[in-house]
Amino acid sequence: MIPDEICEYFVVLFFYLYDYFVYCNTTMILRQVLHFAVDKKIIPESEFDRVRIDVKLFRKKPKPPSETQVFTSEEVDKLHDVAWEAFHTRRNRKHQLIPLAVMFFFQTGMRISEICAVRYGDIEGNELHVQRMYND
Repeated sequence: MIPDEICEYFVVLFFYLYDYFVYCNTTMILRQVLHFAVDKKIIPESEFDRVRIDVKLFRKKPKPPSETQVFTSEEVDKLHDVAWEAFHTRRNRKHQLIPLAVMFFFQTGMRISEICAVRYGDIEGNELHVQRMYND
């Protein structure tokens, strides 16, 4: 295949099978390979640099229904019970605080990185103030 045919193949493939973000992530690899080939003087130029895509052409992912994205109160209660049981029975000695973290997620609505950054100094009376996130 010549470079134009390769580009056309990718465009057609991604228009029909994937959304825009999958297209960008996958074609980034192809672009980098072609730039490497140009740097090594294997090809004179990257044909893929000329490809411009209208994002309106990609299929749109339907938004998931909101009732599937939120835990019901019964589900939260069940998770809370399972977490307490796991904590009290110490099933996993290496990660024994994970059940408490799960309960903390549901009580505070905090993200994992925020919970990892909590310090005793963040507690003021009955309030918790976290203004940082844990960065590994």
